[in-house]
This record gives sequence, C-alpha cells and structure tokens, in this order.
Amino acid sequence: METPVPNENISVQFKDDLAFELVTKLENNSVSTVTLYPIPMKNSLTVEGEDLLSIEILTLDGKVLANEQLSGNKSEITLPMLSVGSFIAKVETAKGVKSFLIEKK
Repeated sequence: METPVPNENISVQFKDDLAFELVTKLENNSVSTVTLYPIPMKNSLTVEGEDLLSIEILTLDGKVLANEQLSGNKSEITLPMLSVGSFIAKVETAKGVKSFLIEKK
C-alpha cells in the first residue's frame, strides 16, 4: 500500500505493521528489489538484493552512524552499537539507492 504525503517527491510504502519503505523520487526508481530483515532487528541485519554495494545507517535526523561496504547479493551486518529505536537504512546497489525505516529492539 502506498500512501501519498504532502511533498510530491516522497511516498511511504507500508510493508506490514512493523516496517515501511520511504521512497524519494530523487533516488533512482529503477533499483532492483532490496530486502532487509529481521525488522525489528537485535544486533544484526541481513540485506538481500542484486549487486549490493553499501549500506548507510542514519538517525531519523540524518546523522550517519554506520557505513558498511557490501558485495554480492546477500550480506549480514552487525550493528551492536545502535541503541533501541528507529533508524534509516540507505542501501546502494549498482542500479541506485533505496531507503528503509528499520527498528532495533
């Protein structure tokens, strides 16, 4: 389900009760499917998708907390330094960037 928001360059796509995807038209919309799990996470996060390059973890106000290089189609990253809460994960693939809201419990 996609929900429009007041800014025409942003849409929110709800995946389920615990996760949603923030998509901006400023990013490349041809990005292949990228999946992050588990959501909510504990200390590690698995990233799956084609031609993964990197993941950046940011606070909701945009402060970069982690930046990891990825390779292949599946990577697991460990993030024990994150406190409990919500964060933005920006995943870069060979085709562009996709942003996700993630939660650590």
